[in-house]
Amino acid sequence: AGLAFAIWAIAAAVRNPPQPVHQDSVVQQGAADTTSRSGTAGTQIDTTVKIGNGAPTGPDSTRKTVNLPPQQEPKVDITYNPSVGEPPKSGMINISKIERGAESLKVFFLLKKSSGDDDKSTFSIYGPENPSNCFFVVVNGYPYHLVSIHPNGKNLQFGSSSSFPFTATFEKIPEDARVIDIIEGTDRDRMEQNYWTFREVHLN
Repeated sequence: AGLAFAIWAIAAAVRNPPQPVHQDSVVQQGAADTTSRSGTAGTQIDTTVKIGNGAPTGPDSTRKTVNLPPQQEPKVDITYNPSVGEPPKSGMINISKIERGAESLKVFFLLKKSSGDDDKSTFSIYGPENPSNCFFVVVNGYPYHLVSIHPNGKNLQFGSSSSFPFTATFEKIPEDARVIDIIEGTDRDRMEQNYWTFREVHLN
């Protein structure tokens, strides 16, 4: 009986040889096709699980949609050409725009060449490394310091241009602030002097 079973097993193996395993038949754990779609309602991610390199099959191949919360853009309040109660006496510099964001206040200045200036006339714009000379903002008597200003330096020139724009970034001010002062230098806050100081700047 034992000899007969062995002969039967050998014959069965010859008739049904083991099938080779192909790479395409192996389930790739975590492999998926992912497509994202963004809109006002948020972001949708469609995920389809594949087996090997072929078409999606099996119960895990069902396309699933995952709804993610919408991504909100940081809020920025912009004031163009703000009203200024007391602008600098020279009148050759103004504020073209103020951006109040969640983390900072940005002031966009425009310095204009006067009739007495030539291409080689120089001026200085001080950065936060010169706290006695650089700009700062005052809200209800409290100072908010300069974070950065660009461009800056000494002996800057207009060149052939009739104006010179530069941008100052300050610390965040209170959300309910509507009137601010922008003062040039802690040792220059004198009403009788012609510094680049803007008092009573109105924000939206």
